[in-house]
Amino acid sequence: MGLFKIDPKGSLEHDLRKIDKQYIPRILDAIESLAENPFPVQSRKMKKSKAIMASIEIKKNDDGFLARIPGIQGAFAEGDTVEEAVFNCIDVVKMIFDYRKERNESLGF
Repeated sequence: MGLFKIDPKGSLEHDLRKIDKQYIPRILDAIESLAENPFPVQSRKMKKSKAIMASIEIKKNDDGFLARIPGIQGAFAEGDTVEEAVFNCIDVVKMIFDYRKERNESLGF
């Protein structure tokens, strides 16, 4: 048993169905290995930046996928794939934070 407990959300099984089956064992092994070593060699500390934890909701739509962060007004984006929608949403969040910072507005947390 590892130093840390890995407690995946119930939606993990559903999310894994969208991934090519050949990659699933590798993904599960990587997740489990984080219990022993949550900071693998290839990871690096983010300097001069702050990290936030946020839930991202992903919904399938007619054109692909929609990703949104419920706690941040305007934080949503589309993409042809789940990954593209998430990355686009993260870019939108960065723009929202930069805009709010310029105006000395609260970042919301």
